Amino acid sequence: MAEKTEALEDGSRLCKMTLASDGFAADWRHCDLLSNYVSHVVSFDKPDPFVFSNLLSTVINEILESIYRNHCSGLIDISLHKAGNDTVIVSEIPVNAESRTFYLDIPRCIDSSAAGSRYREEIMKTTANISPAIGFFELAADYGAKICVDDIPQSGRIKLSVRVCLGKLVEEDHT
Repeated sequence: MAEKTEALEDGSRLCKMTLASDGFAADWRHCDLLSNYVSHVVSFDKPDPFVFSNLLSTVINEILESIYRNHCSGLIDISLHKAGNDTVIVSEIPVNAESRTFYLDIPRCIDSSAAGSRYREEIMKTTANISPAIGFFELAADYGAKICVDDIPQSGRIKLSVRVCLGKLVEEDHT
């Protein structure tokens, strides 16, 4: 069962972008370029902008790689929000039946108590049959990400929300 994302106040938005899926999917490097650019833009006011930007870039890159592999034609809306000490990345993604099922299964597959073991199982596989959700397992296990998915059936889209507290990880990096 998919969890509902919480409403975010418009004033909490750090940035927003809209991508045409065909242009975005035309080149794999877009994931890395976009994640680095966006993370630098929203990290300038952090106590350690370099470390925060590095962590945020990794989180955004995992999300973008998943979108790169699991979308259909249309516009992709991505926004970053500040929610207390957390950063929330909200993506509205055009989907077909297969990609909708993929996204709706993510919260079910990622239980916070099992995220670490599930991630280790995937990276230790000796076959090429690695779960396409491995990036989300990594975000939950290594970054403590909370992942929610809302189905927007009449629109042919889903809303993916990934919430992380990177400030805590930055503090750990300095101790």
